[in-house]
Amino acid sequence: MSEGAEEGRRRLARIQADNYVNDLVRLDSGLLYFKRNHWRDADTVETDVFSDFWNLIFLPRQASTLAATRKGGSVPLVGPMAVWIPPFSVIQWRLSRGCLTWGAYLAETPFPPDVPRLPIAFPWDGRAMPKSEAEIFSAIREARGALAIGKEEKVSAVAARAKNEIDRTFSSSMSLAEIAHRLGFPRAVMTREFKACFGITPVAYRNKMRIFDSFRLLIVSGKASNISEIAHDVGFDDLSSFNKTFRKELNAVPTTFRLKTDGRP
Repeated sequence: MSEGAEEGRRRLARIQADNYVNDLVRLDSGLLYFKRNHWRDADTVETDVFSDFWNLIFLPRQASTLAATRKGGSVPLVGPMAVWIPPFSVIQWRLSRGCLTWGAYLAETPFPPDVPRLPIAFPWDGRAMPKSEAEIFSAIREARGALAIGKEEKVSAVAARAKNEIDRTFSSSMSLAEIAHRLGFPRAVMTREFKACFGITPVAYRNKMRIFDSFRLLIVSGKASNISEIAHDVGFDDLSSFNKTFRKELNAVPTTFRLKTDGRP
């Protein structure tokens, strides 16, 4: 963040997981800044699924390489770059071994209708970091040389309809078989088309969505709900399954991310 953004900030937490460290800062009532140092022992491909909050990520110039996989190829992301990720995005990253450092703004607030509805990356060119939501959206509107980075390997009406329905109902108890039936598809067809388009199965997609939404409840919203309540709120029937899935997706336990009601970790 710039010096201006440092003023008046309030640190909420330092989150230490097995292979990354996060620092979380509240800039105002609705806007958070999130900085991560993430170590990887080998080259890897990882898929992120985002729930009902948006991100603007900043990638500095660094040795560790990063790309987004899309339409059978890779989109290199050579910093300094900004990455706009609206709600309900799917991004598959190709990451090299080493330490990747990045920062991100996060918020649940609605975003203007004139900013992209799909994820993009664009050069940042050494400009000052934004200090407000208004400056963030202005930077996105003025982006030049934007690259589409959302995971999409093929155009599929079946996959698109399935994704929209899962996005709408991911925290409910509705089974994927029921979703397929509601849409008029055999579940096997829905699963095949979904994976061919987005690179993951509907089961994996919904689990990732639920875990990212639990992150929203734990961190972004700052709610004081207990872990069991959060697990139920995002669609898990039991705490054990939630903890296991959370650990798999975020390489940490949920209590690592919980904030107290006064904003202190």
